[in-house]
Parts: sequence; C-alpha cells; structure tokens
Amino acid sequence: MSILKVNTIEPFSGSTIGLKFGFQTIVGDEVTLATDATTTVSGAVTQPANTILMGVGMLCTQAFTIGSAADMGVNVGTAENGSDSSIVALDTNGLYSNATAGFALNACHTSFFGGPQGEAGQTVGMHIVSNAAVHTTSDRNLYFKTTSSSGNPTAGKFKPLLFTIKIA
Repeated sequence: MSILKVNTIEPFSGSTIGLKFGFQTIVGDEVTLATDATTTVSGAVTQPANTILMGVGMLCTQAFTIGSAADMGVNVGTAENGSDSSIVALDTNGLYSNATAGFALNACHTSFFGGPQGEAGQTVGMHIVSNAAVHTTSDRNLYFKTTSSSGNPTAGKFKPLLFTIKIA
C-alpha cells in the first residue's frame, strides 16, 4: 500500500518506488460554432505523451443558440473530421435541449468534476466510453464535434478541455 504525496508515490516504509506523476489541464483553442452547418469540429487538442486521460470537457465562452427546436450534443475522438466517438460517444442533447435550454456562458460540460455535468439540468452528460484508450505513450490529437439534430446554430463558442495525469 502507498501513501500519495505531491509528485511521488511512496510506500509506508518511506522508500520511493520511482513513479512520478502530475495533474494537467489542457485547454484547446476557442471554437466558434459554424452557422451554416449542423456540425462543428474543433481543431486538434493534443493529449501529451505518457499521460492518462481522466476526463474531457467544454467551457462555454459564448452562449449557444439554435434558431429552431433542436437538440445539440458532442462527441470526442481521434478522427480529424470528428467522425469517431472513440473517447466520448455523442450525447444527443447535453449541450442544448429542444431549443429551450442552451449551453450558457461560462458553463462547463464535463465528464470529470463529480461525474457527467449536463447543461441547464439536462440528464445527459459527457461519458468516456467503456474500454476507451485513455493512456498514450506518444502525443495524440483529439477532436470535439458538436452536432445539432436540426437547424444550424446562430451563435456559440467553446474551449475544449482535457484533464490528464502525467506519468514520468
């Protein structure tokens, strides 16, 4: 059994077992929702080498709005075009539900802080999929894709977030 200390794990005997770690939060570049399409894909957000992905999230920097009754969700994966859900499967209404409750300014939609956090009381949150490859030994790019069920967004911006543990 080990006692957790800052940047080191040591057994009760006091001898270091040599595993060092550190928590990291990676904030991606701000993404503006496309107003001419039902989907928007972020730029690459790099998970550093030798890290374990503990969670993902989105910080709303401009409130999301959609011109019609629609739902909006997000998926996260490694495909540059946003076509896969290898990390987070599409949550169909976690960001926006039937044009009545949208992703509000400064809200955070995440899988990390105490479990999935949907926006405005939504019951659907981000979940890292079962058996997701959360550890990487080399840098890898992740992409966040928002999808509206109908109607194009008229406004909205967000910053993608990765929560990792660095293993040295």
